[in-house]
Amino acid sequence: MKTVIAIHNVGTGTCSFSGKKGEGATVSFANGMFREQFLSWVSLKKLAVLTGNQLSERQPDNRPQDASAGNASTMSNPK
Repeated sequence: MKTVIAIHNVGTGTCSFSGKKGEGATVSFANGMFREQFLSWVSLKKLAVLTGNQLSERQPDNRPQDASAGNASTMSNPK
């Protein structure tokens, strides 16, 4: 799953996450974490990375198993 962030406006303001004044953007996260809130560029980057990491940790491992790993009952054991 991807992190989807909509940028509504760019400018200066007080960051909703850190409380600091500075440059940034008014954004909304598709997951509903923030809706039309101003975030500094630093906070936006941190939250995007954190959100992306949380999403990747929740994803099941759908990769095919390595065929060479085999099953103990089907592998021969030469002596």
